[in-house]
Amino acid sequence: MIEEGVLTRITVSRNADIATPAKYVTVWRQVPAQAEPRGIRYEIDAEDRVVHLHGGGPSIEYVEGCL
Repeated sequence: MIEEGVLTRITVSRNADIATPAKYVTVWRQVPAQAEPRGIRYEIDAEDRVVHLHGGGPSIEYVEGCL
């Protein structure tokens, strides 16, 4: 994902549809040299399989994928 000309998120997906509701597990890490924390968000389907990985800054929490 690009926001205001800056790469803010990378998403890796497998070929799976997520039935509502999806589960999310997000792990954050603050890197001292960076202003924003960085994290990984695991998106898990109803069968408890990880179907999407989102890595980056706060934009990893966008549910819809884009603004």
